[in-house]
Amino acid sequence: MALAEQALAIDSKDAYAMNAKACAYAVAGDFEQAIVWEKKAMENADYIKDDGLDGGIQARDRIAKWEAKELWVIP
Repeated sequence: MALAEQALAIDSKDAYAMNAKACAYAVAGDFEQAIVWEKKAMENADYIKDDGLDGGIQARDRIAKWEAKELWVIP
């Protein structure tokens, strides 16, 4: 969480830092905040097109898991 917050302090619009913060919230069990931060990241057009493991294409899968109160595991 601290590293994500440091990255966001440098660039508050960095979608990957928002994703990192979302994942940190999920690991801590705060799935509601995880979803909030992932949705913020998804507002970035480049992020949403990224098919990497931490990219936006996987974001919908992460959110679905978090809505079910489960951790998303790298496929």
